[in-house]
Amino acid sequence: MTDMSQLTFGIEIMYPAATFIAKTAVGLMLVRIFSQLWQAKIIHATMATYTVISVTYFFWILCYCGNPMKWSSKVLVGKCGSYNPIYSMSIVHGVATAIVDVVFIVVPWTYIRHANMNRRTKTSVGAILSLGSV
Repeated sequence: MTDMSQLTFGIEIMYPAATFIAKTAVGLMLVRIFSQLWQAKIIHATMATYTVISVTYFFWILCYCGNPMKWSSKVLVGKCGSYNPIYSMSIVHGVATAIVDVVFIVVPWTYIRHANMNRRTKTSVGAILSLGSV
């Protein structure tokens, strides 16, 4: 294993936690804004699914090399074996992140579409709310 892949593997363990915190904050903000029950249910279901995937991914990486307390020493000497399962789980997490982004973009637009605003204001508000998914 090269030094770059060791660094990448170390960063990989922080990624699910960081994205989980960011997506949860945006999801909770959107739930507070929307008054219709179906919108809140979609956001809650999306956040619950993403929570399960992110927590699973985090612990999968953390425990992949065995005892988490000896994780760094095993990674540095390259005794973890093949990283293909971690790369596969990274793809699953990436797809889940993309789906959450799409839901967090589409749901605000469905709410704004029926709002009593002119078209220019609707576009501005929709763009601002959709920035949360980025």
